[in-house]
Amino acid sequence: MDTFTWTTPNATLKEQPRVLSAKFGDGYGQDSPDGLNADLQTWDLVFEDEYAADIVGMRDFLKGKKGADKFEFRTLLAETITVKCKKWEIKPAKNNRLTLSATFEQVP
Repeated sequence: MDTFTWTTPNATLKEQPRVLSAKFGDGYGQDSPDGLNADLQTWDLVFEDEYAADIVGMRDFLKGKKGADKFEFRTLLAETITVKCKKWEIKPAKNNRLTLSATFEQVP
């Protein structure tokens, strides 16, 4: 499996476990995890003020995955996880450099 090798300190981890909730009579309820992989990570990454060649390399990698193919990503927490990236954005930065923002969603 391919690995996304670029790193950035500008990364935000979002975690929201999927929970199934059941409500019963008399105000009683029960919650339980939704499946075996109910706590998947989402990472919002920003590669700021990068050289165009680096941004093009990242974009080519992500375009090659077409939003559907899995790849590995090493997080700021030193974990290697399997992710997909369905959206990214490139915008100009200062000094003729570029900024790429992407969202990586962990997959089982």
